[in-house]
Amino acid sequence: MKIFLAGNPNVGKSVLFNRLASAGNSFVSNYPGTTVDYFVSSTEINGREVEVIDLPGVYSLEGTNEAEEVALKILKDCGEEDLVINVIDATRIRNGLFLTLSLIEKGYPLIVAVNMMDVVRKKGMEIDLKALEESLGVPVVGTVAISGEGVDELISRIEEGKKASVDVGDKWAFIDRIVARAVRHGERKITLLDEIDEVTLNPLVNLAIAFVVLYCIFTSFLRVGHIFLTEGLIGKYIFAQQTFYDVLIHRIFEKNTFLYEIMVGNTNQGYLYSFGLLTTGLYIALGVVLPAIFIFYAWLTVLEDIGYLPRLTLLADIVLSKIGLSGTAIIPTILGMGCNVPGMAASRIVDSSRQKFILANILAIAVPCTAQLSVALHVIGGMFGLKYLIFVFFILILLYGIIGALLDRVMGKSSLSEELIMEIPPYRRPMLRNIVKKLEMRMRSFLFDALPWIIVGVLIVNVLYQSGLLGMIENAVGPFLAFWLGIPPEMVGALIVGFLRKDVAIAFFSLIPGMNAWQAVTGVVILMIYFPCVATFVIMFKELGFLNTLKSTILMIAVALVVGGLLHGLSILFGVF
Repeated sequence: MKIFLAGNPNVGKSVLFNRLASAGNSFVSNYPGTTVDYFVSSTEINGREVEVIDLPGVYSLEGTNEAEEVALKILKDCGEEDLVINVIDATRIRNGLFLTLSLIEKGYPLIVAVNMMDVVRKKGMEIDLKALEESLGVPVVGTVAISGEGVDELISRIEEGKKASVDVGDKWAFIDRIVARAVRHGERKITLLDEIDEVTLNPLVNLAIAFVVLYCIFTSFLRVGHIFLTEGLIGKYIFAQQTFYDVLIHRIFEKNTFLYEIMVGNTNQGYLYSFGLLTTGLYIALGVVLPAIFIFYAWLTVLEDIGYLPRLTLLADIVLSKIGLSGTAIIPTILGMGCNVPGMAASRIVDSSRQKFILANILAIAVPCTAQLSVALHVIGGMFGLKYLIFVFFILILLYGIIGALLDRVMGKSSLSEELIMEIPPYRRPMLRNIVKKLEMRMRSFLFDALPWIIVGVLIVNVLYQSGLLGMIENAVGPFLAFWLGIPPEMVGALIVGFLRKDVAIAFFSLIPGMNAWQAVTGVVILMIYFPCVATFVIMFKELGFLNTLKSTILMIAVALVVGGLLHGLSILFGVF
């Protein structure tokens, strides 16, 4: 038996999925477009083996966007013995019923789960579930998925799911009759969250909150992630000379052998600069990148759970609409700052292939992942000071706008209206269980998908260096790039390594003798914009196809050469450093 969960975005569908499937492999989200793909889990319900499928959030079944097309394609597998559970937001029941009637018209066996009944009670509303059931002709159950209320009743009534035989006629007129019969509005209880919600819808207040949130994220990233964890706890007591771990690896591998150089390297200058697999490889992965990734995802999880991200989406729409994107593009941008791989995969949530192409290129060129930022902070900030890292941020922000505006102009304005229309879910008190679950999934995804590439990148760099191949490549193309970009010839090897792992390449800068601050800034900027890492490149190819990926590749190389040349020209013109 298959159970399909269908509903609008932000109705608690993914929470209910976790309740039904006990799978833990779907994010509980509170912003548009999180469930880009669909999730499947096998479980046992009422003594039967059941496959639970969480469909993308959709408003209709008309196939007007990618999410609806995916939902329709999956629902083709819904047989006579299968069931669709239509999840509706009880506070926006009128909007949710439009999808309900679409499912009824297509003849799917159906149960309706009216979710967020706790919010309805707080608002002084009453929903007559019996009247709703009689009007729709299918079982209706009230639930609070986040706490589990009503889920047992829903499970017990699964066998009652059936096809409706009601004459719908005009959908909206039919919906209005249902709402008039089943929904009653009483005296609303204004809570503190309601008052905060009302205030934060003001664009100026929203902007102020955005700056405060960004400041808190950056401060925790710097003080907790970098200073306390990376440089303090991990950098002093684990990955440092004369620690238990240091003594252990030096006893295992014999010095002055090829294996020793590959696995350990020269640790006299510190673990970041030895480029051994067990020293630099694990230090960058676990000591530098992992703490930063954890802090970033912790913030993201809390913000989405309380319901702030949709408000940030509305605020971002004011700016992003100027470069041909809707406010929803801020979500892949934020995800990309954690790791470019999920950020690139999430680019499909935008409304059109035109927007997807623009967004994918902006992500690849101007959005550095936390791994890059953490290593850049450690190397550039440590060697030359934070002001140079701030200058790098300024250049990337500028490129985000310029590349978007240029692509928007070159590709031509869309003939379709791309004005953002979205529902804002209410603020909710975050649930520790959900936060821990989502954070666990995100960290697990990073550990298995991105972290191995860091270690492999360090290994390849060391092998290229020890074999002399890196020197041969530097000698071949180094003179031209050194002339055009004003960088040391030794930096060319780092640029080549950057295709595998940019964070590893940035760490390689620390080994370049005589490099000044401007050259370091130029190198970091070029590394961040000329190519995504290989894992992101694979996802980009999957999302855009061969031809568009080829166009993006040419664009990235051109932008890197132009920006690098401009930075070199500015250094000559103004005599910088």
